[in-house]
Amino acid sequence: MALTWVNKNISKFGGDPDNVTLFGESAGAACVHYLFLAPSAKGLFHKAIAQSGSALLPVCHFNSSVSTQRAFRLGQVLGCETKDPQHLADFLRTVPAEKIVMAQGSAESYEDSQRVMQIPFPPTEELGADAFIPGDPMKLLKEGRFHKVPLIIGVNSAEGKLALTGMFNCCDVVEIEKDFQRTVPWNLSLELGTQTCKDIADKLRKFYFGNKPVNEKTVQNYVD
Repeated sequence: MALTWVNKNISKFGGDPDNVTLFGESAGAACVHYLFLAPSAKGLFHKAIAQSGSALLPVCHFNSSVSTQRAFRLGQVLGCETKDPQHLADFLRTVPAEKIVMAQGSAESYEDSQRVMQIPFPPTEELGADAFIPGDPMKLLKEGRFHKVPLIIGVNSAEGKLALTGMFNCCDVVEIEKDFQRTVPWNLSLELGTQTCKDIADKLRKFYFGNKPVNEKTVQNYVD
């Protein structure tokens, strides 16, 4: 909607509707990347910059089954016990937006809450001809179903510290050292405490820290 407005009105502000650049950082960068995949955004932008984020980040995309589970949990927290999607949708439309925002964190399972920072309800693929995202982002990219315009991708230093701060107590490096498994991406579907999860955590730790301890100085390697 915003891009359509810009396309129609940018010339009135001295802009060029045929030379629109998108820019986003972190979640904003993921939004920029999503617009690359959105059929409805075709022709509305012509180049883009995405800093420290993409639609492929585990925190920025769920499959529909995970989102459905979270939606039903949210309904329960707000007082609607149902397994009927339409009933839930009708109920949520009656709840003030502020109340939904305040309760959305409760939609996460305990397992989710133990992982790197989560966004309770990121975009998911949709059905229908007017869908914003018509499929899994990775699948769309592999199939070449994205807008072919110039894109600059980069990473801001210490961006990852925000995620660690949300997961550990004030980014206490001692906590990270003791419980490194919690840094394993949740979308690998590995249960904390399993041998596979431990093995991957060990590989991640070795890649970012080598044989050095996790401390204020070495953690910079990870959060960058």
